[in-house]
Amino acid sequence: MDEIEGGILSSISPSALSLNLTRSTIRMEHSQTWRIDKSNPVDDLLICLEGRGSYLIDGVPRVMEPGDAMLVTRGQNFVGWNDGPQTYTGLAQHFTLTSTVVTT
Repeated sequence: MDEIEGGILSSISPSALSLNLTRSTIRMEHSQTWRIDKSNPVDDLLICLEGRGSYLIDGVPRVMEPGDAMLVTRGQNFVGWNDGPQTYTGLAQHFTLTSTVVTT
């Protein structure tokens, strides 16, 4: 934390940000038949553990492989599928991050 001391974030109080996990962590286990096309009213953090997941995020292609993580922002349209032979396994966490910071 020393490296941000005195930086642009130093004037923001720790209580100015509020992280809310809107549900428990979702374990993803998706076979080749899986397909999703949706948007969420909350932010979504996706983490790939095994296999491979393909996505279109607002029409932009993205591939998730083991160790990759991706943030899908609230309201953003995403299409996902598994076109590989291995089960696509990972974690998803829905959350909201709110700020009470006032900018001038």
